[in-house]
Amino acid sequence: MDFAVALGIIGLLLALLIPTLNSPYLPLPSATRGLVENLRLARAGATSHGTHFRITFHPHSYTIEQLQDSDRDGVWSPDVALPAWKVSLPPTISISVSTNTTIEFDGRGLLTMLSKDSPIAAMTIWLNDARNGQLEAIQILPSGKIQKA
Repeated sequence: MDFAVALGIIGLLLALLIPTLNSPYLPLPSATRGLVENLRLARAGATSHGTHFRITFHPHSYTIEQLQDSDRDGVWSPDVALPAWKVSLPPTISISVSTNTTIEFDGRGLLTMLSKDSPIAAMTIWLNDARNGQLEAIQILPSGKIQKA
């Protein structure tokens, strides 16, 4: 009886271990899913708090900041009470964007214009896995909707 229980436990552990053996293909989907979730979280934070959230993309990371307009002059600046949240990607994953390297969600969850010269347009974010050349795309629409492209 003890032998059967031990074999069952070993079988269960092997069943849990086998999916992780293909791990070279897991970082890109995981990084993409994490970025989509964090973008949606930033958008939700902007709408629930009535503030702006700024996301700045770097080659191997991205930074999320909550902004404030304490003097009500329409200029949103980083909230010093809340530190910026930097998310690093796995070393083989890189980010490239179609237009700006920074986006901002307003209090309604919409993309805002970062300057008067740049119209609001859909933005595509590409994640590239250098190990196998795989690409995944995320699209952010002017309405603030975030979707895998």
